[in-house]
Amino acid sequence: MDRITKALYGALLSLLFILILPVAATASQPLVLATADTPPFSAHDGSGFYDHVLHETFSHMDIELEIRHLPSERALHDANSGRLDGEFGRIEAIGTLYPNLRMVHEPLAIWEFSAFVRAGDRTPADFNELGDYHVGYIRGWKIYEENVTETHSLSIAASEQQLFTMLQAGRIEVALYNKLRGLAWIARNPSADIMLAPEPLAVRPIYLFLHHRHADLIPELETALRSIKTDGTYDRFYREPLGPGS
Repeated sequence: MDRITKALYGALLSLLFILILPVAATASQPLVLATADTPPFSAHDGSGFYDHVLHETFSHMDIELEIRHLPSERALHDANSGRLDGEFGRIEAIGTLYPNLRMVHEPLAIWEFSAFVRAGDRTPADFNELGDYHVGYIRGWKIYEENVTETHSLSIAASEQQLFTMLQAGRIEVALYNKLRGLAWIARNPSADIMLAPEPLAVRPIYLFLHHRHADLIPELETALRSIKTDGTYDRFYREPLGPGS
C-alpha cells in the first residue's frame, strides 16, 4: 500500500469513526416518555402504577426509560412533535387527533372518568345532564373536550390542584376527573369535604402512544405488556400503589 493510499485509508477510517460515534451515543440514550398523570398512576419518584408497568415492559426489550411529568396539553404537543419519544395515559382518540402518534394497542388500564362534587351536593348521571351544572375539567383532557357540550358554565383548570380548589371554593359544582386520581387527591386532602359521584360518566381503556419513528417497537411492546399481565406482575404493580380495594 503506497503512502497516498495509506493516507486515504486513514482518512476514511477517521470519517467512519466520526459518523458512527454519535449513533452509538444516541443508541445509549433512554427513551423519554411524557405524561400528565399524577399518583397513584405516575409519580415523580417513580412509584406510580404506570411507572412500574412501563419500566418492566421496556426492560423486556432492554430499553431504558425516562418519564417526564408535564402539563396535559404540553405532554401531547411534545410527543406529537417528536421532541419526546411518546406519551402515555391516553384514550384511543388521541391517535386521530395527533397524527404523529402511534398507539400501543394493549391497554395500560381501564379508567373510570367521573364527577366529583362537594359533599351532599347533587351529582350528574351522564354527560347529557351537565347542562344544569357549573363544570370544570383540566385543559388537555380530550374525553371531556369531546363529550362536554352543554353546561351552565365551563371552567378549564391548569392542574389537579386548581380543579379541586375551584370546586372547594364553589366556583364550579362538578369537577370532571379520573376516579382513582380524584380519590387519591381526597385522601391527601381529607378536610376538603369532596365526594365522588356514584357512577362514572364514561369507562375507557387507556394507552401508551409512541412517536411514529418508534412504530417498529410496538408489536414487541404489546407482547411484553401482555406477558406481564399473564405472569401476575401487572396485578402486583396494580395492588402496590392503588391498594387492594381499588
